[in-house]
Amino acid sequence: MKKYLLLVLLLTCVFVTGCVKVDVKIGDDKKDTTTTTTTAASTSSNSFTCSANQNNNGTKIISIYTVNYLGNYVTDVKTIETVVSDDDAILTTTKSTVDQMYNVMNSTYGGYSFTSKIEGNKLVVETTIDYTKMDLDKYAEDYPTYASYIENGKFTVDGIKSMYKLIGAKC
Repeated sequence: MKKYLLLVLLLTCVFVTGCVKVDVKIGDDKKDTTTTTTTAASTSSNSFTCSANQNNNGTKIISIYTVNYLGNYVTDVKTIETVVSDDDAILTTTKSTVDQMYNVMNSTYGGYSFTSKIEGNKLVVETTIDYTKMDLDKYAEDYPTYASYIENGKFTVDGIKSMYKLIGAKC
């Protein structure tokens, strides 16, 4: 029971903030890239990728965050979280918790869309947080730690990079 509680608490941090602290390195150490796309109107759309990995009592959590932004402000973050475990109960409990949490986050703040599915010994959660559709003022009220990352009603690129680096993700 203790390991389930620990996993649920860890995943609450992961899925509410979109971040996970890196304790153990899993996989390769590729440098993250920044991509720039320019439209005819000369508005640059940029993106960069952050990643993090966790190993907790035999359960691995692999996270990839693709941050899209215009100018100094984040437009959306696309996240792929993969939880790997041989314990079906962990995957089922985690899926249920994540589904409930994201539904609550979306109904409270807006901007969240996600899918979650168990495939063998993996739970794969794909999430998009559209900051242009989110009530960031309400979010900042409820999560004052992130208020300094919001400027003019928009989530800043520097803020999200700081947030990811603070929790150990590599950007």
